[in-house]
Amino acid sequence: MTYPAFHHGRQVVVIGDVATQPNGQIHVSNGVASMRVVFDGSAPDGNDEIRGEFWDLARINQDDPRLTRIDLQKTFGLEPGGPYGLAGAR
Repeated sequence: MTYPAFHHGRQVVVIGDVATQPNGQIHVSNGVASMRVVFDGSAPDGNDEIRGEFWDLARINQDDPRLTRIDLQKTFGLEPGGPYGLAGAR
Protein backbone atom coordinates (compact mmCIF):
# COMPACT_ATOMS: atom_id res chain seq x y z
CA MET A 1 0.00 0.00 0.00
CA THR A 2 2.98 2.28 0.49
CA TYR A 3 4.05 2.09 -3.17
CA PRO A 4 0.90 1.47 -5.26
CA ALA A 5 2.51 2.73 -8.48
CA PHE A 6 5.36 0.25 -8.10
CA HIS A 7 3.11 -2.72 -7.33
CA HIS A 8 0.44 -1.89 -9.93
CA GLY A 9 -0.11 -4.90 -12.20
CA ARG A 10 2.29 -7.12 -10.28
CA GLN A 11 1.58 -10.40 -8.56
CA VAL A 12 1.57 -9.92 -4.78
CA VAL A 13 1.12 -11.97 -1.64
CA VAL A 14 -0.73 -10.31 1.25
CA ILE A 15 -1.15 -11.88 4.68
CA GLY A 16 -3.76 -10.45 6.99
CA ASP A 17 -7.21 -10.69 8.48
CA VAL A 18 -9.87 -11.19 5.82
CA ALA A 19 -13.34 -9.88 6.59
CA THR A 20 -16.49 -9.80 4.49
CA GLN A 21 -18.49 -6.63 5.11
CA PRO A 22 -22.31 -6.64 5.36
CA ASN A 23 -22.45 -5.13 1.84
CA GLY A 24 -20.47 -8.09 0.45
CA GLN A 25 -17.15 -6.28 0.03
CA ILE A 26 -14.08 -8.19 1.14
CA HIS A 27 -11.22 -6.41 2.90
CA VAL A 28 -7.87 -7.62 4.18
CA SER A 29 -6.26 -5.78 7.07
CA ASN A 30 -3.09 -5.93 9.10
CA GLY A 31 -4.64 -3.97 11.96
CA VAL A 32 -3.23 -0.65 10.72
CA ALA A 33 -4.29 -0.48 7.07
CA SER A 34 -6.95 -2.18 4.99
CA MET A 35 -7.41 -2.85 1.28
CA ARG A 36 -10.27 -4.13 -0.84
CA VAL A 37 -10.09 -7.61 -2.29
CA VAL A 38 -11.93 -8.38 -5.53
CA PHE A 39 -12.68 -12.08 -5.59
CA ASP A 40 -15.08 -14.15 -7.68
CA GLY A 41 -16.67 -16.28 -5.02
CA SER A 42 -16.64 -16.24 -1.26
CA ALA A 43 -13.62 -15.94 0.98
CA PRO A 44 -13.42 -17.33 4.51
CA ASP A 45 -13.06 -14.70 7.21
CA GLY A 46 -9.97 -14.84 9.42
CA ASN A 47 -6.21 -14.77 9.02
CA ASP A 48 -5.29 -15.76 5.48
CA GLU A 49 -2.73 -15.51 2.70
CA ILE A 50 -4.00 -13.83 -0.45
CA ARG A 51 -2.23 -14.16 -3.80
CA GLY A 52 -3.27 -12.03 -6.71
CA GLU A 53 -2.65 -9.05 -8.92
CA PHE A 54 -2.47 -5.61 -7.30
CA TRP A 55 -4.38 -2.85 -9.10
CA ASP A 56 -3.87 0.83 -8.44
CA LEU A 57 -7.26 1.90 -9.80
CA ALA A 58 -6.03 5.42 -10.50
CA ARG A 59 -3.76 3.86 -13.16
CA ILE A 60 -6.48 1.87 -14.93
CA ASN A 61 -8.45 3.35 -17.83
CA GLN A 62 -12.21 2.96 -17.72
CA ASP A 63 -12.16 0.92 -20.94
CA ASP A 64 -9.63 -1.58 -19.55
CA PRO A 65 -10.89 -5.12 -20.31
CA ARG A 66 -10.13 -6.23 -16.72
CA LEU A 67 -12.96 -3.98 -15.53
CA THR A 68 -15.64 -5.38 -17.85
CA ARG A 69 -16.42 -8.28 -15.49
CA ILE A 70 -16.62 -6.06 -12.39
CA ASP A 71 -19.64 -4.09 -11.21
CA LEU A 72 -17.84 -0.78 -10.53
CA GLN A 73 -20.77 0.67 -8.58
CA LYS A 74 -21.11 -2.31 -6.24
CA THR A 75 -17.42 -3.10 -5.89
CA PHE A 76 -15.86 0.36 -5.62
CA GLY A 77 -18.79 2.78 -5.34
CA LEU A 78 -17.96 4.25 -8.76
CA GLU A 79 -20.40 5.27 -11.46
CA PRO A 80 -19.64 3.40 -14.71
CA GLY A 81 -18.63 5.88 -17.39
CA GLY A 82 -18.13 8.64 -14.82
CA PRO A 83 -14.79 10.24 -14.05
CA TYR A 84 -12.68 8.59 -11.41
CA GLY A 85 -9.51 9.92 -9.99
CA LEU A 86 -9.69 7.18 -7.42
CA ALA A 87 -7.76 8.64 -4.51
CA GLY A 88 -10.77 8.23 -2.25
CA ALA A 89 -11.67 4.76 -3.51
CA ARG A 90 -8.50 2.87 -2.66
